[in-house]
Amino acid sequence: MRTLALVVCLLAVARAAEAQSCMGAPIEIGNFAAGGGVRYTTGEKGFWLGVNSYRADRLAWSASVGQADIDGVPQNVTELGASVAYVLAAGSQFAACPFVSGSYGWWSDAVLGESAGYRLLSGTAGVGVGINVPMSNGASLAIFGAPGFTYLRSKNELMDETTERNSNHFGATVGLGLNLGRVFFASYGSFTSEEGTDPLFGARIGFTVD
Repeated sequence: MRTLALVVCLLAVARAAEAQSCMGAPIEIGNFAAGGGVRYTTGEKGFWLGVNSYRADRLAWSASVGQADIDGVPQNVTELGASVAYVLAAGSQFAACPFVSGSYGWWSDAVLGESAGYRLLSGTAGVGVGINVPMSNGASLAIFGAPGFTYLRSKNELMDETTERNSNHFGATVGLGLNLGRVFFASYGSFTSEEGTDPLFGARIGFTVD
């Protein structure tokens, strides 16, 4: 989890009027979705489970928990993430919403009597958009994107060596989703202007509840 892609990658598809594809789950006002996914980038791979809700006051929120295997970190990093958005426009073919999101990842232990640990805190502000394309068989295809600015702070402590890092950068997540009704799938890529960072790719599955 090098950026807030973990949270933004909750993006998926829209399927009906008043669905909020801009922040992810293909759910209408008052509905709820649950699911999970996997992601990969150079030096890191992970998985997550998450939930989404779209409230009657047009607020959309998400929460997730997962683990990541990161090169240079002795054990898997536990990750928590959350986001909130206000849906400015929503319809059967388009949705847009400004959002803020945050995540925190950590690992800690003692190695040969010395403390060791890893911490990663990040926050993002941006605007999500989604375009829904109905298909003749009742399914729907979506194109989605979420550009935003991210603040990232990390600390890696191992034995007598401590590495701290702070950065601000622009990034975006883009992808395609397929909604079959109660079940939806999505694949995506996340890109950032941060120097030395490779693209992140992932996939997810979700289930909607009325």
